[in-house]
Amino acid sequence: MASPTGTATTGTDEFVGHFKNALADIFTVHHALMPDIEQTSPTTATGIWSMEGVNRWPDGRELHEFAETHDTYEKVNGSWRVKSSRSASPRRCPESGQPEVQGSA
Repeated sequence: MASPTGTATTGTDEFVGHFKNALADIFTVHHALMPDIEQTSPTTATGIWSMEGVNRWPDGRELHEFAETHDTYEKVNGSWRVKSSRSASPRRCPESGQPEVQGSA
């Protein structure tokens, strides 16, 4: 899975560790909505989710984000698991009067 900086992470522990450190002082809420999931074989699937997120920093800055996540899934030992995930088409809307946020989700 790719981090906001575009670097790839592998495995749950690395993924959670990266975001736990990156978001330590930030209040954040994200919603994944309206999944479009297609089973491509008995053991694989793809999915596109709409995402909305809000981040608030201790200094009062806020960022409202919208994006899609494109996922692949794999059935392992009878359970579905996320194999890969990436953000696409990010839109970032800083609160009025705050500087534009650069980069992509």
